[in-house]
Amino acid sequence: VEFVPAAERSRAGEGVRGGVECILPSQVVVDGRRTVWGAQHDPLTLVPVKARAYEHASLSGRESAAVGNFLMALDSADARVAAAIRGAVQWFRDTAVYGYEYAVKGGLTPKPGAGPIWAGFYEIGTNRRMFSNRDGVVRYAFSELEEERRTGYGWYTDEPATTLRRYEAWARRQAEAQAAASRPAARTPSAVVDASHRGAEGAAVRGVRTYRSIARALADAPADVRIPYVLAIRDGRYREKVSVERPNVHLVGQSRAGTVLTYDAAAGMRSPGGWTYGTRGSWTLRVAAPGFRLETMTVENAFDYPANAAKPEGDTTKVNGAQAVAVMLDEGSDRAVFQDCAITGHQDTLFPNAGRSWFHRCTVVGSVDFIFGAGTALFEDSDIVSRDGGSATSNGFVTAPSTPLPQPYGFVFLRSRLKKARPQMAPGSVTLGRPWHPSGRPDAVGSAVYLDTWMDDHVGAKGWDGMNSTDAAGNRVLNRPEDARFFEHGTTGPGAVVSPSRRVLGEAEARTYTRERVLGGWDPTR
Repeated sequence: VEFVPAAERSRAGEGVRGGVECILPSQVVVDGRRTVWGAQHDPLTLVPVKARAYEHASLSGRESAAVGNFLMALDSADARVAAAIRGAVQWFRDTAVYGYEYAVKGGLTPKPGAGPIWAGFYEIGTNRRMFSNRDGVVRYAFSELEEERRTGYGWYTDEPATTLRRYEAWARRQAEAQAAASRPAARTPSAVVDASHRGAEGAAVRGVRTYRSIARALADAPADVRIPYVLAIRDGRYREKVSVERPNVHLVGQSRAGTVLTYDAAAGMRSPGGWTYGTRGSWTLRVAAPGFRLETMTVENAFDYPANAAKPEGDTTKVNGAQAVAVMLDEGSDRAVFQDCAITGHQDTLFPNAGRSWFHRCTVVGSVDFIFGAGTALFEDSDIVSRDGGSATSNGFVTAPSTPLPQPYGFVFLRSRLKKARPQMAPGSVTLGRPWHPSGRPDAVGSAVYLDTWMDDHVGAKGWDGMNSTDAAGNRVLNRPEDARFFEHGTTGPGAVVSPSRRVLGEAEARTYTRERVLGGWDPTR
C-alpha cells in the first residue's frame, strides 16, 4: 500500500478504527456472555432493530459471519477485539444446525451427516430460530412458512462455517503471541478484594487498590494483558456472576473454605434480560481468555437443587431447568489452572467447554453430569464427590463429555478419588459418565479416562451410561457409551469393579496419558 499517499492511509486507518469502535459496542451481550450482531442496528443506540416486516430485531447468522471475518483480519492486539471474536465463535458453535441441507429454491431438507448451517435470524436471549411470512408474525418452525416464503428467501446460510475455519488459524496466532509474551505467575497482588471494605471501590488501602466486588476489580484491570493481574481475595462470601475476558487473570483466595464466590442461577430461571438463563448462562464464574488461575478458594452455584426437586408438579415456584453451572470455561479459555480449590453445585457443576485446563488438589462436587463439555481437562490428586439424591438405583453421572473427534483427550482423572457425599449413598447408583452430543452433533465423541483413581462403592459394575440427544429434526437419538472414548486403567477401591462394560486400557496405552501429552506440551506448574 506504499503507493497510497500517507494522508490517505492515515484517513483510512482512522476510518477503520472508528468502525471498530462502532462494531464492538454493538455486539449483543446476553447475561454477561457475548453473542453476535444483528442484521441491522439503530445508528444511535446500536441495538438490533427490525427492517422489513419479516426481518425482526434479532441475532444474525449471515451478517455476523462477515463481521467476525473482518475483526479477525485486523492486525490488533486489543483484548476487546479478541473477546468479541471469541464470543461470536462460541455462539456460532452453540447455534449450528446439523442433519439438514438448505437451498433457497429447494428449502430445508433432512440429510444425515449434513451441516452445519445457521438460520438467518435468532431470537435474542433464547437463540430460537426465527421465521416470518409477510404478515410479520414470528414463527419458530420453518415448516410454518408459506410456500412462497419457504423457497423465495434465504432463511439459512453456511457462511459461519468459513468464519470457524478462519478462527482456527487466528486462535493459533493468538496462542503463539501469548506464549511468546507470557511471564511467570506473579505473586504480588495487583489489587485486593475485601467484602468488608467500606471505602470507595478501588481506593488505596496501605498502598494497594481495594474493592468490595471481584467483578468491579476486574473492570479496572490495566490495558497491558501480558502482565498477570492478580486479585488477592480476602475471606468472605461474594455473591456475584463474574466473567473473565482479559488474559492472565489470577484469583487467589485467602483460604479455600473461607473465600467463596457464589451465585444461584439455574437454567430455567428468568435472567435480568427477561429470558431464561439456559445452561450456558447459569454460571457463577465464566472464563473466556487464556492464562487464568484460581487458587485457594471456592466457587459455587448455590441453586437449591434438592428443594426444587422436592416441589410437586404444578407448583409455580418450581424451576424447570435445574442445570446450574459453577465454573464455565468458554471459548478463549486455555491454560487455565485451578489449584487447591473447591467447585460445588448439583447438576452441571463444572463446564470445561474449551481449551486446556488443569485441576490440582481440587474438590468438585455435584450429582448429574457434573463435569461436562468439550474441552481438555486434567484432574490430578483431586476429589470428585457425588451428591446423594436418595435413590436406591440412580444417583447421577460423574461426566458428560462432548469431546470433538479430532481432539485426542477430553477429561482425564489421574491419581484422584471418586467419593460419595454421604456414607448412606446406595452402592452402584452412580456411573462414570455418559456421552453428550449437543444439538445432535455427530463429531462429538466424548472422551473420559480414569487412571490410577480410587473409587468408592457408589460407582457400580455398569460403569457407563447412554445418553439421549435431539437432532435438528427433533428426533431422539440414543448415544451409546461403547461408541465413546470411555476407559480406565489401574483403578482401585470398592467401585473399581471388573465388568465387560468397563473397558480397560492396556499398559502401553495408559502410559501415553502423561501430563505433558494430555495438555499438549503446556506445563501448568511453571
